[in-house]
Amino acid sequence: MKINTIELENFKTHVKSKVDFSRGLNLILGLNGAGKSTILQALGFAIAGIKWENNYRDFITNFNDSNYALVKVSFTAQDGLEYFITRKIEERRTTWELSSPDGMKWKTQSEVLNMIRHLTGIEGEIGEVYKSVITAHQNDMTSIFAETPSKRKAFFDGLFNTEIYKKLSQNELKAYLDEVEKEEIKLNTKMETLKESVEKLKGVEEMLKHTSDEFERIKEELLNISSLKARKEKTLEEIEKIYKELESLERKKEEETRRFEEKRESLMDLQERLKNSKKARDICEKSRNAHDEYEKIYKEIERDEEYVTLKEKEIDELKQKEKEISEMKKEIEKLGVALSSLEEKGRELSKEIKELEEKLRAKKMEEEEIIKEISDISSTIEKNFQLAEENKNLSRTVNELVDEVLKIESRKKEIQHNMQPFSKEKIEELEMKIEKLKEKEKELKSLNAKKYAIIEKINNLNDSESSLKNGICPILSEKCLNLEGKDVPLYFQEKREAFETELKLLKFKIEKTEKELSSMKTFEERLMQEKKNKEMFERDEKRVDELEIEKKKGIEKLKEVLGYSEDLSISDMPKIRKAIQEKIVESESKMSSLTGEKKEVEKRKHMLEKHVEELMETLKLKNESLSDVSRQQETHLRRMKELEKDILSISQTIKTLPDMEKELSTFKENLLKKREKIKMLKFSHDEYNRNFEKAKELENIEEMIRRVEGEKSTVESDLEKISSKLKEVSELYDEKEHEKIKSELKDIEKRMNEMNARMGQFRQMVEDLKNKSKDLKEKREKIGEIEKSLSVLNKKRKFIAELRKMFNGMGSEVAQRYRNYISSKATLKYQSLTNKMDIIKWESDYDVHLITPMGNRSSDRNFPQLSGGEQMIVALSIRAALNEVFSHSRFVIFDEPTISLDEERRRALSEYLPKLFENMEQVIIITHDETFREMAERVIFIEKEGEISVVK
Repeated sequence: MKINTIELENFKTHVKSKVDFSRGLNLILGLNGAGKSTILQALGFAIAGIKWENNYRDFITNFNDSNYALVKVSFTAQDGLEYFITRKIEERRTTWELSSPDGMKWKTQSEVLNMIRHLTGIEGEIGEVYKSVITAHQNDMTSIFAETPSKRKAFFDGLFNTEIYKKLSQNELKAYLDEVEKEEIKLNTKMETLKESVEKLKGVEEMLKHTSDEFERIKEELLNISSLKARKEKTLEEIEKIYKELESLERKKEEETRRFEEKRESLMDLQERLKNSKKARDICEKSRNAHDEYEKIYKEIERDEEYVTLKEKEIDELKQKEKEISEMKKEIEKLGVALSSLEEKGRELSKEIKELEEKLRAKKMEEEEIIKEISDISSTIEKNFQLAEENKNLSRTVNELVDEVLKIESRKKEIQHNMQPFSKEKIEELEMKIEKLKEKEKELKSLNAKKYAIIEKINNLNDSESSLKNGICPILSEKCLNLEGKDVPLYFQEKREAFETELKLLKFKIEKTEKELSSMKTFEERLMQEKKNKEMFERDEKRVDELEIEKKKGIEKLKEVLGYSEDLSISDMPKIRKAIQEKIVESESKMSSLTGEKKEVEKRKHMLEKHVEELMETLKLKNESLSDVSRQQETHLRRMKELEKDILSISQTIKTLPDMEKELSTFKENLLKKREKIKMLKFSHDEYNRNFEKAKELENIEEMIRRVEGEKSTVESDLEKISSKLKEVSELYDEKEHEKIKSELKDIEKRMNEMNARMGQFRQMVEDLKNKSKDLKEKREKIGEIEKSLSVLNKKRKFIAELRKMFNGMGSEVAQRYRNYISSKATLKYQSLTNKMDIIKWESDYDVHLITPMGNRSSDRNFPQLSGGEQMIVALSIRAALNEVFSHSRFVIFDEPTISLDEERRRALSEYLPKLFENMEQVIIITHDETFREMAERVIFIEKEGEISVVK
């Protein structure tokens, strides 16, 4: 894993900061309080979700009015792709987003943390690993190993997550065991209840059989009674049918009698109406002539009144038109005067327009001559411009080629000056020395192997001496034949001395070989430098030849551009540049002269165009005025013709006015006579109208009388038939028999109801007994199921109890495995750093011991007994081992690692920390001193400008 960048916006003291990181060691330098550790907090918050403050509001800067903070991190994961994390912080909430290069996004906390764990290779709880393994905070390098046993245990048990097994045993497994036991109690209780219920239901099946037989007997008896009831009901149905027919006939007789009375009364009423209608008819016949004459005269009067109104209106309109003729004649006189004035104005405008057109033609001819003059000058300028551009392009091309040739010459001289010679014989001599030293290296490995074998033999000899000090074999419990008759201590002392002599000889050889090998690194470095000098010399020599070829190509190209045939040299380059520049100055001078001349002509053209525009504008206005005069003349003439035509038409109409007035007077006298006559006819007219409707009903009334008399005869005939039928049906009906059958049916129904009630009781009893029988069967089945479940629960309870016992001891077992594994890795790192054979051992209380082999014994020192430098190296080795076990991210952070350290620890830290983590992809150190500055790949400075942190 490698952090590429981190951006902070409104985050604590950082208002707008961006930090770029590189591979290897990154050093963040700054004074205390500059805002260095804030970057570490932002990284932890974005990558691992570590909330360093209690409230989100405390993350947001108070240097402005912002209500949010933003952290953006880009990092390269183990798959080699770049991912982006964005965390936005508001007062009461925060959002989290991880995005991949292909556009995928993860937004929930669990999704983001799981994906980061997968991408970085971090094992376990990511927040705890980030805080305790990836990051080393101020004073944490060695302090945890010097803490009390309880604090050490709490810290590392939390890191190894050993308490999870005890928690599983005491919480989840205990809860599950309690649930199983509760379920057992519940099932036992349920089974006892079911057994009691089964005992109570004994005898239910026998009672069910007896009750079912009784139910069937009642059912059969009820069927017989139902058959008797059906026969009685059929007889009753026939009697009631006769009774209903008798009642129906009596109702019909009453209805027909009522209808007969209604017809008789209706006939009497119609005869009275007939008498009144005949009287009205006689009156209408007497007054019909007077009525018709009245109607005729009334219509004539209405028509004549409309005519009089129309004629009076026409006469009024004719009198009004006499006044209109006078007004029209006055308007015609005014139009004649205006027309004369317009003709005079039109003649003046035509004259002015002709003069303007002559002036405009002259100006346009002058304008065409100026345009031709400008065109000639522009053509000359264009040609000179093209020539100037060609000269400029040529100048650029020549300058570029000259610069390129000079640059090549300069580079060639520089390379020739810097070329370093090398010695081939020296390289061969160094290679031979290194080959010999490699053989010594193999020899050293062999000597070390022999040394460890002898040490092992001495240790075994000491163990054997301890177990055989009385000459008795501890395995066979009898005297050892190899030691029989020998002095045991002397025997082992002789053997030990022989081994120790051999060991001293080996150590001497090892020391001698190691001294010889110490020069091997110097030889290798010298050989690498000589080979490097050889490669550089050969490469520079080749480059000089290439540059000479490039220079010749450049000169040839320059000759081709200039059209030169003679040879050119480096000394000719300034002359070529000067000649080209003089050509450019000459063409630019000529261009300047032509441009001035063109501007003068264009100025004249502009003034002429302005004058032409003014003349055209004036001409346009005069033409528009002439058009207006013509339009006004046409309008006046058209209006005069219309007025003369109207006067002629109105004069013809007015001639008929006296005749119309005479005719209207005669018509009004005749209308008056008609009104007098209609008054005399009004009484007879009204009398006719009052009796007309009654007289009109006469024929209808006569027809209605004939119809009612026929209906009366029909009703009388129907009434006789109904009376005859009623007599016949009355003879068939026996009222006593009817009442007797109804009484018998009531008794039968009463008996059936009693039996149905009894049968219902027995049916219910049968159903209840069936349910109880079914319930009994189900309860027996449930008892069998519960017995099976109890058997399973018993097995579960035993298994969980065993599992709890195993989990209670698993935490210490896991911690022991972690300690052993990390101790072995830390030992290898320690030995690699110090070239010593010391062993790091981690005890059960997390007490760190450094064991140093010393011949046939060893020195065992715990952490407080070590020197400051040894404490730092041991602590660093364990931290590096922890990082390998819990984080495969190859990424580590140190926050103020040198703070409060004495000189010995500081020196050990600066010497061994870079070596120990040299295989890390990225190391970030946050500090206020410059101990690591020379080792850093990138140095980032954090400063305060006022109260705001700034990245330099």
